Amino acid sequence: MKRIRKTKSIKKDNLKYLISAVAILLAITILITVISLRTNRSIPLSFDADKLSGIDISSHNGEVEWDKVKDYIDFAFIRVGYRGYEGGTINEDKNAKKNLRHANKNKIPIGVYFYSQATNEEEAIEEAEFTLNMVKLHDISLPIVIDFEYPQDKDGNLIGRLHKANLNNNERTNIINAFCKTIKDAGYKYGVYASADVFSNQLNTKYFLPNTLIWVAHYSENLKYTRDVDIWQYSKTGKIDGVPSQYVDLNYWFSDKLKDK
Repeated sequence: MKRIRKTKSIKKDNLKYLISAVAILLAITILITVISLRTNRSIPLSFDADKLSGIDISSHNGEVEWDKVKDYIDFAFIRVGYRGYEGGTINEDKNAKKNLRHANKNKIPIGVYFYSQATNEEEAIEEAEFTLNMVKLHDISLPIVIDFEYPQDKDGNLIGRLHKANLNNNERTNIINAFCKTIKDAGYKYGVYASADVFSNQLNTKYFLPNTLIWVAHYSENLKYTRDVDIWQYSKTGKIDGVPSQYVDLNYWFSDKLKDK
């Protein structure tokens, strides 16, 4: 009986095994990378002074030269997206990926923020999930923050879907907690940005999730907000070499001993 040659079949089987082995190796590599990133999310800030200086950046600031900026700051927060205050659609900040990439390249500790107009917890979770997707390929060592504020018209009147929703303090607080819990569950630190007035009069801060970073905007020579504060946005008219916009927001991150001032 003539022997049937199985060389081609054996080669095909070997190729299948090789492809499977490569796929498994790739999956393991990705898993190790993800674990490494998640275990490296402690805040890498050293408080040799009472406070550190930082900026927050969005597409409104233009094309930032991070190699210049790094000489003037200790940290930065980058906007990754926003929800439209009228239509309610979620949008990516057009400079977000470039800012994230170059801030990482220049080894600047960064966090990110999302400009929210969520009117319920479901929308807040949607915003958080969008943010997590934006940062998954970058080193985010500082908190992920929900930017909770009301847009204004040229006369200073509050406008937009969040304002029109006419929520109460508990509902607004629940929105923030829904965002922060989603971020927390993904392994990141979390926080909320708002004005001193919003923190004082429109949110129940005592019901925030434990360890929520508090970032307060109050433009004055002295911080008059008397509650616990981590970061103080003290100016919206700052100037930093490497930021081409007319102005840039300036912030102080307090050491623990100053947080209860």
